[in-house]
Amino acid sequence: MASTFQSCRVLLALLGLWAASPSPALDLHQATELALQRDAALPAMAAERRALEELAVADAALPDPELLFGARGVPVDDPLDADMMTQYQLGLRQRLPNAEARRLAGERRLGQADLQVHAERLRRLEVRREVQQAWLEWTASRLRIDRLDEAARLLEEWVELTESRYRIGSGRQRDVDLARLELARLEQRRLEALASQARAATRLQRWTGRGPQAQAPASWPEWPALDALEALIDASEMHPRMELRRARIEIGHIEQAQARADYRPDWMIEAGYAHTRGRDPMTQRRQSDKFFAMVSVSLPLFTDSRQDRRLAAARERSREQSERLSLETQIVEGELRTEHAQFEHQRDVARLIEERILPQAHQTLESTLSAYRNDRASFDELIRAQLELLEREIDLIGARHAWQAARSELAYWTSEDLQ
Repeated sequence: MASTFQSCRVLLALLGLWAASPSPALDLHQATELALQRDAALPAMAAERRALEELAVADAALPDPELLFGARGVPVDDPLDADMMTQYQLGLRQRLPNAEARRLAGERRLGQADLQVHAERLRRLEVRREVQQAWLEWTASRLRIDRLDEAARLLEEWVELTESRYRIGSGRQRDVDLARLELARLEQRRLEALASQARAATRLQRWTGRGPQAQAPASWPEWPALDALEALIDASEMHPRMELRRARIEIGHIEQAQARADYRPDWMIEAGYAHTRGRDPMTQRRQSDKFFAMVSVSLPLFTDSRQDRRLAAARERSREQSERLSLETQIVEGELRTEHAQFEHQRDVARLIEERILPQAHQTLESTLSAYRNDRASFDELIRAQLELLEREIDLIGARHAWQAARSELAYWTSEDLQ
């Protein structure tokens, strides 16, 4: 038992050092807001969204014009100005891709930017859920520690009582040993609760950079009442996971339109000036300079191996995203119904323990204690009554933890901002 107490003191010292931080204690709302401010993924997503919006403008724009310069009809064996057919050209070329394709390329980038908007919303919900779940775990652990401390103090008094009764000959050594055993088991459970509290504090610190003070009072958050299940299912239709799927379907429609736009030709125009330095051998006159212009057009004649394939692929991708939306709907609704059932079950369990079981356990302990004082009950019965009360109080903490955790999950699936 000495090693158990030593381990307990080590954990208490570590938690005490952590609690000695000069920063003020955080409440759940402050911790959530701080986690959102600290999360590096959110600004990264925002930067990606802004980049895609910039690319949308670039993708819809015309390509840069091209400068042409060169020479034609250059003699190989004679001087460069000996042939009157030699031309030195300077001109411009402008490619004119399909206007519809350019417009759709910009829309596709904007659709990808919309994906980032929904991804940001989803990330915010995930951060809130992680902070809430860690906070609830810390609260439950702290409440268990407090209750175990109260029970341990009472058992210590009983150890002293049994030892004094044993010394005067009215008690049994077995009662002393039993009290010491149960006290040691309480210390073991306290160590487990301390470890759970430390894990929860570490999770909170991962998100916020800080955590609740180890000795801060613990209490359950007061969240708004829950709507009916059908209203929750309707709200889940706007969950970012669903919106992401819908946005991908819209991108798929744009990709189909892009594939159809590939059946239209692309154009290119060239224009320039040609300078001639050579002279006519008959008249010795320099040839006049020339202006040239040209129009080129692509001919999408063989579409079966390129355009047709791309259009078919775009249609299949759209069909895939539609099926994935149906799958996502099933997943979200299934998770929502599961968490709602868990919420109602744990709520009913907590109310049953609080309203019926705990009062009966208190009454049983009081009657057993009275009987023990009058030598009508054994010490074993008294210990069992006390431990039964403790177990039910721990059960109540666990039920409330699961109840609040399910409430947090429901808020996640319905995009509710719990305050």
